[in-house]
Amino acid sequence: MLLISMLCLSLIITPQMVWAANVLLMTSLKEFESDLGNATLKVEGIDSNMRLGVTPKGELTVSHFRARQITLRFKPATEVTPTPKAGQTPLPAHIHIPLPFHLLSGQIDSLTIIQGASTSNITQIQFDLDADNQAMQFRIAEAHSPWGKVSTHFQMQNAAPFALNGWMDVQQAQGGTPYHLRTELHGDLTRLEIAANHHYQPQARPFAIVPAGEATNAQVEDMLQISASISLDEIRQSHLLVHLQQLQAKHIHPQLAGHMDLKIIADGSLTEQGQILATIDAGDSRLQGQPLIVRGTASLQGSQLTTMDLLAQLDKNTLTVKVDPEPSGNNRSTLVWQADLANLAQLMPGFAGRVKGAGRVQQSPDGFAATYQLAGQQLQLPQGLSLSAFEAQGQAASQSQSSLENHIKLRGLSQQNARGIDSPPIDAELDLSGSLAKHHFALKINDADPLLQRNLLLALDGSWQENTWQAQLTQLQDANGKVFQLAQSASLKWQNEQGLQLQNLVVNALAGQLQLDQLHYRPARAANPLTQQLAEKVQFSSQGALKAFPLQAVMAWLAPAQPEALPSDHLRVSAQWQLALDEQLNGTLHLERASGDWQVYDSSQAQWQGLGIQSLLADIQAQNNRVSVQSSVRADTAIDLQLTGNTVVTPIQSGIVIQRSAPISAQLKANLSKLDWLAKLMPELQPAGQLLIDAQASGVIAQPQLQGSIQGQALAIQIPSQGLWLEQGSLNAKLAGDQVNIEHIHFAGKSGELNGNGLLTFREDRWQLDAAMQLNNLQALSRVDRWVQLSGNTQLSMNSEQTTLSGKLKIHKGLFELPKADKPKLDEDVVIESPQASQAEPTSKLVFNDFALDFGDKPLVLPFKESEQFMLRGQGLNGALSGNMQLNGMLDELTAAGTLEITGTYIAYGQSLNIETGRLIFSGKLPNIGLDVLATRQVESTKVGIQINGSLQTPQLKLVSTPDTSNENKISLLVLGQPMSQVGSSDMALLSVAAGALLSQGDSVSLQTKIAQAVGLDSIDVRGTGPTNYAVSVGKRINRNLVVGYEKSIVGLLNVGKLTYQLTKRISIETRTGSDNALDIFYGFSFD
Repeated sequence: MLLISMLCLSLIITPQMVWAANVLLMTSLKEFESDLGNATLKVEGIDSNMRLGVTPKGELTVSHFRARQITLRFKPATEVTPTPKAGQTPLPAHIHIPLPFHLLSGQIDSLTIIQGASTSNITQIQFDLDADNQAMQFRIAEAHSPWGKVSTHFQMQNAAPFALNGWMDVQQAQGGTPYHLRTELHGDLTRLEIAANHHYQPQARPFAIVPAGEATNAQVEDMLQISASISLDEIRQSHLLVHLQQLQAKHIHPQLAGHMDLKIIADGSLTEQGQILATIDAGDSRLQGQPLIVRGTASLQGSQLTTMDLLAQLDKNTLTVKVDPEPSGNNRSTLVWQADLANLAQLMPGFAGRVKGAGRVQQSPDGFAATYQLAGQQLQLPQGLSLSAFEAQGQAASQSQSSLENHIKLRGLSQQNARGIDSPPIDAELDLSGSLAKHHFALKINDADPLLQRNLLLALDGSWQENTWQAQLTQLQDANGKVFQLAQSASLKWQNEQGLQLQNLVVNALAGQLQLDQLHYRPARAANPLTQQLAEKVQFSSQGALKAFPLQAVMAWLAPAQPEALPSDHLRVSAQWQLALDEQLNGTLHLERASGDWQVYDSSQAQWQGLGIQSLLADIQAQNNRVSVQSSVRADTAIDLQLTGNTVVTPIQSGIVIQRSAPISAQLKANLSKLDWLAKLMPELQPAGQLLIDAQASGVIAQPQLQGSIQGQALAIQIPSQGLWLEQGSLNAKLAGDQVNIEHIHFAGKSGELNGNGLLTFREDRWQLDAAMQLNNLQALSRVDRWVQLSGNTQLSMNSEQTTLSGKLKIHKGLFELPKADKPKLDEDVVIESPQASQAEPTSKLVFNDFALDFGDKPLVLPFKESEQFMLRGQGLNGALSGNMQLNGMLDELTAAGTLEITGTYIAYGQSLNIETGRLIFSGKLPNIGLDVLATRQVESTKVGIQINGSLQTPQLKLVSTPDTSNENKISLLVLGQPMSQVGSSDMALLSVAAGALLSQGDSVSLQTKIAQAVGLDSIDVRGTGPTNYAVSVGKRINRNLVVGYEKSIVGLLNVGKLTYQLTKRISIETRTGSDNALDIFYGFSFD
């Protein structure tokens, strides 16, 4: 549009300017109008001071030309006089120009281009032109258009067919997609050739489109190529090519991999009833490692889409779009689409699941009408949302009286928080019926778990007329209206210019009330270069009140944490507010406790407990972006807290922010005479003591200047579940500048003490805590199964990114009981993929830096006093730990160096083995631990035992004895305490199991099972009733009911094939053939 208009202007204005200049030599012409056939040109407000002159060569020179308004109006088809094809006027041989003409400086204040209902304005056009009987040249140095800043240069020969060439440059630096477009123009007045090549530059900030010649990295990737050939006769036969070449998918989404290569070709007539045929093809496009297929054809008759056949496919996801044939002349088009998105994860990161749908869209001169059906299962959505299933179907139309029927069902909608915990799933049903002119909307939400009973009902009646939506909110309540219920109808209104307005909303809630007199919200608006609309910030205003509002009860209804009902004296608040945000924030908010107390559920006592809040008060005032806060909380004799503060907020497009440079003035005074109330909020923690805080802050948010002190007395921290027991604590800290100097902190354990100091620093966007702690025979843990006494010095360095721990600790004595055998778990390299799979936990931020642990020397005197050692006990082990080790690296990637020794005993198969050597050698990443273990027992004159070498991941087990003997004797001596020659038949089964267990080296799968699986069987077993009576039995399960087996004695004549069939749950049939032929029926039962 812009290109054609500028071309028309250059071609038209040249002879008109020559004509006007000649006329103005004789008259004072202020305006003129000319009929150009398919358009009219009107020039108004011509400046009479054109400063004309004639050079000695006879050339006419105009130093200055200015017009206030030029209007170029393209005529509709009904106003253009048709010309018979045989009578078409050929191009003139040339344009007669009496004198060579030079316009040195031209200015058009406003150019208005009117084409149908579309009107565009181009302002401040600065141009010059030259014309003679040989050639014409037109330049626009600068012009401001809705599409951006324009400059252009055209040259045309003054002889048929009037060959021309030139370029146009459009630059738009504003908006979400800045661009710099350059179009080359060639051809003549019978056919124009247009070409434009551009690069996407997503690496630029912000995103930009620039001419290919100016790209920082001239390459094929991210290229947009456009070429067109347009005939200027009455048929206007044209050809268009748009090629989006190698667009990298990461520009669409950072996690998308691949590229797109899209080519669109169109051929046909550009007349009002001309036919255009178009094709689209995605070439070698690939997304997420899969080929992207897009191919289709379409045809248009004038502005009506007559045919279309489009296929888009990526892996298992397909979309087809077709046009249903319509009778000729009815001016309607019906699109039929069908989608089967079987793998959403392939389409867009953050999505998963399957969606299927189909529908129709009918376009007519009166508007459109659409029908659709959609269904999805096991959906994963961004922001941690998941949806078990949904169904949607309905119809809609643009006509105000057409039927509007839409029904949507959601099942199992939940959201996962940052800790990987899913919220309780909800179900929802949405119904919209009626028409645009008059419709009814109903929303029903309920918990998928019927025990939670969080039901919500909402209904409204609305209408849409002349870009305005109005409605009456007629229902807003929980299912039975027991918690809250709408007291009266509230009015809603939406307009594009004014936004959303809500008035007179009154909700009764458990004898309290929410009163919202008015709420107005108009979203922020981005600048629109096309309409020259400036950017506007969000507008918001609200006025209302709370009267004895049951704040905690409503919060418990929204996010139930306990199944037990709240007591009647839960916290209620009252409030009044009046707030307005536009270019500035102004308003007031007053909130106070009306009655009741904040209730906390004590699971250990199975009852609710109040915090003892007696007074709760908050006042906020905002005047021209200056915000002041005054608040206080008092609870029994335990809490007396007062906070005042002042700062400045800055309105932005989407709301308000507190800039880093904003001034701050704040004061906090807190007298927490008792800290045991914190245990009601954190049941695992049992704090005690007194804390006094007197702090002031000034300066700016980015770097506040602090003053004051923090003092604590009789402090205690107990976590019984973990055995943490610290008491008799004290704290003394000073606030100065941008630092909090922790001068001293002290705690005592059941024995020993902890002393420390530190420095907390605030600088710009970072905070840093550096602390040192000294432990002196501190018994930090005091559980029956877990306690430790230690001494040493540690250093702690902490910020928002990580925590670093260094130092050296001496472990004097203690006890750590090993837990019972853990449940089986998958290796780290096994990943379960499912829609319900939880997100991976974040990587640990704890880092060890040369953190040394000294467990003391190996006890030299046996037996030793266990109370004086650090003991490991459990899973058959009872030993003292000694040695040294050093830790480095992140907790998830921990490395260790050093050697630890275990001295004590190990019980296996009811026998106590003495650990003669028990060395754990640490070298590298955990759990890469070397083993050097020897555990033995004395049986008469023979010492027998187990030697383990290798690593913890691949241990190597060996039976040893002194003096040496056979492996059979070693097993017998180790397990039964007697040589093999003395073993009776009743002990042979025990030896068989023991041998398998020893040789399996503690795996969860026995050695026999491993061998069976390796040869494709299900079981291999060795049975024996005496030293020479052994048999090997193998089995293979054919299906869930049928098992085939074979048993062969090693020495005897037993040679039997078996077939076992499970007839019912209790009855089975077994046939035997070979050396023993039999048919047996077994009936099984169990005792609970």
